[in-house]
Amino acid sequence: MMTAIADGLLGALKSKSGYHICLMCPPSLTKKWPDEIRELIPHASVHVINNTSQLIQYHAEWVKQGKPKPTVPTFFVISFTTMRGDARTVPAVEFRSQYTSKQKLSEDNLAYRYGFHCNHCGQPHQTIESYSTEIDENGNEFDVPETHTMTPSEFGETRRISSSSKPANAFCSHCGESLWTKKVATRYHHFSEWVKHESKLTHAIHQKNSSLFKHIQSTQIEAPKLVAMPRRVATIEYIRRKMKNFFDMAIVDEVHERVRCCLINSRKL
Repeated sequence: MMTAIADGLLGALKSKSGYHICLMCPPSLTKKWPDEIRELIPHASVHVINNTSQLIQYHAEWVKQGKPKPTVPTFFVISFTTMRGDARTVPAVEFRSQYTSKQKLSEDNLAYRYGFHCNHCGQPHQTIESYSTEIDENGNEFDVPETHTMTPSEFGETRRISSSSKPANAFCSHCGESLWTKKVATRYHHFSEWVKHESKLTHAIHQKNSSLFKHIQSTQIEAPKLVAMPRRVATIEYIRRKMKNFFDMAIVDEVHERVRCCLINSRKL
C-alpha cells in the first residue's frame, strides 16, 4: 500500500517518470521489501543499504554525473539500525578545578575555574536546585532558578536531556550549546603527530618519488580499534548533512515500533 501511494502520488499525480524514495524498515524486512516493490513496480530500481558507505558511494557518483533526475522509480531500503548506527557520544567538556596562587593559600575559597565549562560561552554548567518567584516592575510574576555549579557526580557518565534522578547534562544551562560530541578512535592522537607524517609526504611529493610516497603511506601506524568507539557515521546523519532535497518521499514501515522505542529511551534519559 505504501509503495502504491508513493507511485500514485509522484508518478500519476505529479507525472514523474522517476523519483527517489527513502524507505526505512526493521532489519528483518530489508529482504522482503525489494520483492514487494518489484511486484508492484517491475521497472523500479531498488537499493538495499546495509552501511552508510554504500549510500555515500551512490550519492557521490550521482553528484559527479551532474545530479541527473531519476528516470525510473528508485527506492533505497534502509533498516532502522543502519540509520541510527553512529560513533560513540562522549562529553565535549571535562571537570576543571583551578586555583590562583592566592586561593591556594586559603582552603575556604572555591577555585576561580570550577566545573564543566562550556566550549562555546565559557560558563560553568549549572544544576537547578529550585525556583523562586519574583515580581518585575510591571507586577508580572516570573520564576528565577536557584543553581549551583554541577559536580562530577551529578554530571555522570551518560547524556541526559531530562531526568528525575539526576539533573540534565546534555546542553549548557547558559547558552544551550551541546556539552557532548561524537568521537571515534583516530590514527594520530595529536595534530603534531600528523604534521610529522605530512612533512614526509610533502618531501616525497616534491621529489616526485611515487615509490617513497607509497612506502610512507604503507608504514603509517595502525588506527586503533577500541570497544564501543566505532569508526562510522550514521546514515541519517549523512542524509541530513549532504542529501538535502535528494529524496522525493520517505516511507517508514512499522513506525509505531520506532515511536515506542523513542518513548522508552526518553524515559531512560
